[in-house]
Amino acid sequence: MLDDPKPAAIEQAEPPDRTVTSGRRPGTPAAERKRQQRARDQGALLFERGDLQLFLDVSTLPQKAGCQPSNLRAIVLRELVDNALDAGANVSLSAYPDDTWIITDDGPGLDPEDVPRLFAVNRSLLSSKRKRLPLRGMLGNGLRVVVGAVAASGGSIVVETRGHHLSLAIDDATGTTSVLYDSPIPEAAGLRVYIRFGLLLPPADEDDETAALAMEAIRLARHGTAYRGPSSPWWYSPRDFHMLMAQVSPASTTVARFCRELGFDLDDDRIARELSREMARSRSRLNSSDRSARRPCRAAATLARSGSRPSAGRKSPTWSRRGSRARRRRSAAAPRRRCA
Repeated sequence: MLDDPKPAAIEQAEPPDRTVTSGRRPGTPAAERKRQQRARDQGALLFERGDLQLFLDVSTLPQKAGCQPSNLRAIVLRELVDNALDAGANVSLSAYPDDTWIITDDGPGLDPEDVPRLFAVNRSLLSSKRKRLPLRGMLGNGLRVVVGAVAASGGSIVVETRGHHLSLAIDDATGTTSVLYDSPIPEAAGLRVYIRFGLLLPPADEDDETAALAMEAIRLARHGTAYRGPSSPWWYSPRDFHMLMAQVSPASTTVARFCRELGFDLDDDRIARELSREMARSRSRLNSSDRSARRPCRAAATLARSGSRPSAGRKSPTWSRRGSRARRRRSAAAPRRRCA
């Protein structure tokens, strides 16, 4: 009689014995494990807050704007007016009920696709304003303060440019800006910004003084002739010249292209960002001695050092005294130049 194969099949189907071990140390009493858990939970939790969060809180925004809380409205309006004036536009500022203001200019306007990126708290500090000009101060927080004031106070902001009416929304957690509505409007030159401050913004000392800074900037811009020339190597110390080279964008910019932006020609096909500090300094000394490089007259140099319209968070540029005696000798020997 043949043996029944079923028991053997059943034996093969049974899994082999396995030894299961727990993650805890063998022999650790439950009371000890509980004590260790409590010890781990006693450590204080840490919360990371990025720099952008300082722009999104009414209590910390003034320190980023460099003003008193009661002056935030004035700084925001002046920032928007300054941006329009930097583009060489004619600017107007109008006040409306419900703490609403409209800034209008006849400049080139903005690409609608760039508006959410530019009007954002988390934007990178990528700007052409790193170049020094006698018309403005150094690069500061600018539009980040504007957008932060809207988001922190519960206000609203609308931008009209190149046939688009863009209603913007700011995420107060990430600092990003998105377009809520994009409505077509008749195309017109320039840019128009509607800004309404929310109720959480500290009240101004005097309502009549809110627009005083912005209106003064508009008034001053109507006098004289605006400087239309390039920047100049005379306006940078060797250290600042190297930093400007290291921060230029796009990254493929050559030294020759970089120098043309400053108003002089130099035949150098090396990548500006790849130059060492000593190489950049040698380029700076060569550029400063180049007679073709535009040297500012006394009035323009004074404006470049002080900044005619310093904005929120902007700092005055640092200047090197190296070679000042030699420069004075060259200046005395050269014919005087009159400011236009």
